[in-house]
Formats: sequence, structure tokens, C-alpha cells
Amino acid sequence: MQFRLKKMFSLSLITLAGISSQTTAADHDHRAHGSHEHGAANIDLVLEGNELAFDWMSPAANLLGFEHQAKNDEQKQKLAEVTSLLAQPKHILVLPDAAGCKVTEHNIDSALFTMNASADEHHDDKHHDDKHHDDEHHDDEHHDDEHHDDTHQDTHSDVTVSYHFECANPDEISSLSFSLFDHFLLTEKVQIQGIINSQQMAKTLTPKDHSLTW
Repeated sequence: MQFRLKKMFSLSLITLAGISSQTTAADHDHRAHGSHEHGAANIDLVLEGNELAFDWMSPAANLLGFEHQAKNDEQKQKLAEVTSLLAQPKHILVLPDAAGCKVTEHNIDSALFTMNASADEHHDDKHHDDKHHDDEHHDDEHHDDEHHDDTHQDTHSDVTVSYHFECANPDEISSLSFSLFDHFLLTEKVQIQGIINSQQMAKTLTPKDHSLTW
């Protein structure tokens, strides 16, 4: 999990690491070996006092429909749309208004998102390259691009999205409903494990059963 979450909830996370006794052997093996399964994802969550934090770890394909750097306008638009969705936690998790929870931190950890941002930053610079130089090396560049595309066909890419909330009335939270299934239709199941006020929780969420209650 992310550094801040580790720092804040170190004791809970130590307990969280041992929660495998509540999950199936298959789920534990999936986590332990970092399996990359399209349609499946994991959430690690901690609710302690007035603070709630969680990491959502998913294959990029579940969110974007692809796992390589965005190459065309359609893929770049999709990446921008997903970035916008992830910036609003209500698209991932629904919290009761009475709890008064506000996001204090949000982070997307993925090479795909950083690569695209870097590519956009240098886009104008590329257009200022010498035209003669571009024409002279066009064939070689085209060959390199084809090789680059072939390389990405077999690669896997994961995304970790992290959120941290501070809640004015945490006692108003007695369940968590995950709305991510409504926005990321390629996600079929999410194995969630967490610590809720010092109690261990574990469940497999699906589009039809997407709430965690205690």
C-alpha cells in the first residue's frame, strides 16, 4: 500500500497482512503471486478513528480497455475520461453524507498515466524537429514504431489508485458501497480485505453484491 497509508496505519496493516485466514487459499495465492487477471481486482482498506484509506489495485485493462501507452485520439480520450473519474471518489466508493468525509489525498500509480502525461508535455517539441531529418528517417522510425507496438501486445500493466479521507462523523459509516462497477464495466470481481475499527473484514465484491457491511 502507499507510504502514507503504511505510516498512518502500520499496526492495522500488520494485522491486515494476516487476514489470509479469512480468505480462500486461491485468493491468497492470487495476492501472494501478484497474478494479473483481467476482470479481477483487489482493494486493501483501513478505517480507524476518523480516517479512511484504501488502495484499489487493478489491471489497467479493467479501467481502460487496453494496457499500453495511449497511441491514438480515442485511447487518449479514454485515458483522460478515466483520470477524471478516478479524481472523484464517488465513482469508486459511496459514503453516507452524514459521515462528513472529505478526500485529503488521492494518487494514481501507473506507468500508463505518467507515460501519457510525459508524451503530452513533449508533443510540441517533437513537431519542431527538422522536417528533412524526419523525412530521411521516416522508414526507420516506422519500423521502430511497429516493433514498439508488437512489444506492447504481450505486456501487462497495473494501476493502483489510493484515497485517504478524513470523516467528521465516522460512526455514521456502517457499510461501504462500491460504485466502481457502474463506471468500470470490465471489472467483474474485487477481492477486498481490510481493518474496520480493529476488526478484520474480507469479501469478494461483484456487480450484484458490491457492499461491505459490519
